[in-house]
Amino acid sequence: MLVAHTKLLHLLIVDPTLTDYQHVHPVPGKNRGEWTFAFTPRRMGAYRVFADFTPAATARGLYASADVAVVGPVSDRTIGAAKGITNQSGPVGDRTYLVEREGYRFELVAGSTVIRAGQPTDLKFTVTRSEGGAVPLEPVMGAYAHLVAFDEARSGFAHLHPMETDLLQRPDATRPELNFKITIPRAGRYVIWSQINLGGQETFVPFWFDVAP
Repeated sequence: MLVAHTKLLHLLIVDPTLTDYQHVHPVPGKNRGEWTFAFTPRRMGAYRVFADFTPAATARGLYASADVAVVGPVSDRTIGAAKGITNQSGPVGDRTYLVEREGYRFELVAGSTVIRAGQPTDLKFTVTRSEGGAVPLEPVMGAYAHLVAFDEARSGFAHLHPMETDLLQRPDATRPELNFKITIPRAGRYVIWSQINLGGQETFVPFWFDVAP
């Protein structure tokens, strides 16, 4: 396998409610082709594990998935409640999705008022401190941010990286801004999880949104 974003193998792990997302990196096991990893589930139900990797023979990214059962039921009520509290402020305006957490404001702004299936959409991700001041944004896996999108059925994912690829060009200190582009194939309900490094602490923030036909 080839190294992609500083790692040979990425595992994107998400629970049935899409409210517990984890990104882990396995290490080679004792036997050839064997990899080991550990994660701590925060909910019960069938977690889906997506493996994201690039075979050396083709140099093209591939993924595979498998489910891991965590003992206990996950009810529709639990799923609905989880979605209701995912964004503390939820969508604001026609194009902006906002989450406020632990003294930070995380915003995802879409390039159009309606995100439509099959049409490219620009996304702008920003972070600010609620009281103002510098944001201690540091690189994570060779980028200043990563976005991962899942559909409700967890039928697949999109792993996005910012257009700003030069780590020597640091984003603005008080309002770092990163640009992405995404094309969602089907209409429905989706969540985008952002992953950033704030002063050495990896932070994951979700944004729920709808895609129109």
